[in-house]
Amino acid sequence: MLFINDRTVVMLLVIETAAKTGMLMLLGEIASKAHVDYQKVVRDTIKYIGYDDSSKGLNPFFIVEHCFVLQLLLAVNTLVLLY
Repeated sequence: MLFINDRTVVMLLVIETAAKTGMLMLLGEIASKAHVDYQKVVRDTIKYIGYDDSSKGLNPFFIVEHCFVLQLLLAVNTLVLLY
């Protein structure tokens, strides 16, 4: 969580990931006004960690170009925490 002060939440991200051959899932809840291209973030991360070429001995179904990215993200209202 990011706070402006001790009472107001600017952004809340509760995201988990799960991966299986050929698929990566994003699951969670987000409270933010920011627009994020999650498909791009996921694919850039997969490429960054080296899953970018089957000649490296990787499963061809988990290569960045072939991997299915499933987003199960719920947008929730910005929360105000009162103590």
